[in-house]
Parts: sequence; structure tokens; C-alpha cells
Amino acid sequence: MIEQGVYFVVSDKYAFLPMLLLNTLEREKKRKRNTMLSPAAQYILLYYLQSQIGPVCTIKDFLEVVPFSYQSIGRALVDLENLGLCRSEIIPNVEKRISFIDDKRALWNDGLKYMRNPIKLVVYTDDVLPAAPTAISGINALSHYSHLNPERRHTVAIYDKDYNKSYKDIRNIYEDEGNTRIEVWIYPPEMFPSSGYVDKLSLYLSMRDIHDARVEKELEILIEKMIW
Repeated sequence: MIEQGVYFVVSDKYAFLPMLLLNTLEREKKRKRNTMLSPAAQYILLYYLQSQIGPVCTIKDFLEVVPFSYQSIGRALVDLENLGLCRSEIIPNVEKRISFIDDKRALWNDGLKYMRNPIKLVVYTDDVLPAAPTAISGINALSHYSHLNPERRHTVAIYDKDYNKSYKDIRNIYEDEGNTRIEVWIYPPEMFPSSGYVDKLSLYLSMRDIHDARVEKELEILIEKMIW
């Protein structure tokens, strides 16, 4: 249908509406530039930096691997473009094409000033956690990626939407102490589900403001050893 120029929409994931997308892009570009990436835009950029997706890609390349709809991915890419982190062009009767610079390390450095700490809220509990998508985070995640010793207290990260749905029934939630530290994230923390841990770059962003010489050193090594 794309080859024939037939417009279509299938559920909330697939759509081919070039004129609508063009109009949306024009409106987005006229808006005031954000000074920070949206959660979806940050997630997509971090996924690109740590995946095998090539520097020239399309929305379709992200659609099957990130937990966002077609429309959300489109808006996130506009956000990235507005901050100069990618370029896009519309191929008539085909699709939107996105281009990142080839040097991923340079792109990471350029984008770092627009990235935020993914942690929205931190709480503690001694209760058994409900069954919900979580990923190991904090010191124990850093120890997994480095030579830092793990700590006895568990730290898990959970997407804020999942937290609001699944964790409302926990009876004992504390603000400052507990056997389990729960980080509520602004985007899904398990970027690569087979690992069970938060991804390296999100971990760096979540811990870069911790003033501990051991942590600072291991975070520095973590970035230096990244395979871009």
C-alpha cells in the first residue's frame, strides 16, 4: 500500500499518512525548543547509541524494539531534531528518514547536556514486591558492569506507569530506608529485556550526581569501555 501511495492506519502502531505527518512536523518545529529531551526522545537516543540500528533509519526501525507507539516515536524524533541531534527528511510516498551522525561517542557527548536523570521518585520497602516489570539498578547494576562490590540492599527500577498500577497495594512504603530501594523511572528501565539490568547509559545518568569517589571512577570507566 505504501508503494501504491495508499494512506492507512492500523491500530495505534502503524500508519501511513504523509501529509498529516508533514503538517505535524511543521507545527512541532514552530514550537519553542525544549531545553531537555522528553522521556521518549531520551529513551530512543539511548537505544540507538547502544544498538545495531544504523545511522540512517526510519520510524519502522524503532517501532518493534522500543515500547512506544508510532506517533510517540515520531514526536520523539522531532524533539531530537529540534535539538540538533538528528536530521530528517520525508521521502514522498515512502516514509520519514532519520539521519544520525556516524560517531556515536560524539553524539553521546552532544546529547548529554539535554539528558535528564531517569529517576522520578525513590521509595523504600521491606515488603515482597508485586509482580511487575523491573530491572536491577543502582550500585548492584554498576557492580554488574564494573569491579565495584555489590551492596546487600536490593535496588530495582520500574517505569512510573507500572509503579502506579502495580505498587499501589504495597502497605509499607518508606521515604528514607528499607530492604529494597525502588527507583521510579520516567521511561521503561529494562531497555534490553534479556539482561535484567538497566542499560549502561541510563545507569550513568541515574548515578552521575552521586558524590562518591568509587562510583565516579567506575562510571568514568563504564563510559570509556563502551563499544560505540
